[in-house]
Amino acid sequence: MRATPASLVTFVALLVALACPAAGVTGAPAVPDPDSGAELIGTPAPAWTFDRFLRTKPLSLRGLRG
Repeated sequence: MRATPASLVTFVALLVALACPAAGVTGAPAVPDPDSGAELIGTPAPAWTFDRFLRTKPLSLRGLRG
């Protein structure tokens, strides 16, 4: 008996699914990445200044908005 391409694809997909379970399927609680910066989403950017600019006029955060 020879396997069809469709059955091979199904078999490989099943192996991948069993070898790499999706997050949350294992029952372990999801731990947020402390370096992700997710807590900063939706907050204003902090003010910043520079003393020197290369090949441009002085820039400001307000001037870069939009």
